[in-house]
Amino acid sequence: MADKKMVEKTDTKLVKIKDTTNDFLDGLAKFKITDKETFDLAQTHLDTIRKMKKIINVFWAPLIKSAFDTKASASKSLRDIRDKEIECLARSDKAETHFLKIRLTYKQAQDEIDRKTREKAQALAEKAAKKEADKLLKKAEKTVDSAQEEKLIEKADEVKVAPVFTPKTIQKSTRSESGTLNTFVPIVEIEIHDTKSICHMIANGELPVNCVTVSEAKIKAWAKSFDKPAGMYDGFNINHTEKERITSRKN
Repeated sequence: MADKKMVEKTDTKLVKIKDTTNDFLDGLAKFKITDKETFDLAQTHLDTIRKMKKIINVFWAPLIKSAFDTKASASKSLRDIRDKEIECLARSDKAETHFLKIRLTYKQAQDEIDRKTREKAQALAEKAAKKEADKLLKKAEKTVDSAQEEKLIEKADEVKVAPVFTPKTIQKSTRSESGTLNTFVPIVEIEIHDTKSICHMIANGELPVNCVTVSEAKIKAWAKSFDKPAGMYDGFNINHTEKERITSRKN
């Protein structure tokens, strides 16, 4: 019952704040500055607006704090549970990592053996094709019939290397007895060591523009530090304006 009354009291106070704020702001909707007097009056309205904002902040502050406290408590409970889960999984994770590592090491070793086997088979196929072509060319050299000679030369030119098929020891994807699909996915790792060279490659069109992130904040800091004038620069513009800062007087 007490909680219900507290909620009703809070809602009533909020409605009053909203009504007061809206009435005041509605009256300022068409306000314009036409002379020094209205310019000074605008400052007075700014003071009133800031006071109203302070009232709103004071109203919401305890509610926001309560929400944050609830969130912090829930987050702590979640972290504690997750920490316990991680602790329980630690040995299993280590074992899983170990088996993934030794499987990858074995696969890479077998892939290298398969590559060499394939290259050897390819070399033998190319050697056989060359031998066949040379045999035809030698036969063409010995013939006295020019038409036959031309046919043999054309036939030698048409000799193609037989396609080579060598089985892979370890397939890219395999399904385990339990039904899971294990797939070796290629990963490309990049190590940045020279940013200027990367920017040069982007400028030359060798890399896409989205490979780099331009920081407006850092350019702004540079322009402010070196007092750069407004205008157009290579790739960006600088504009100067002003912002009114209002500092409340301390009592």
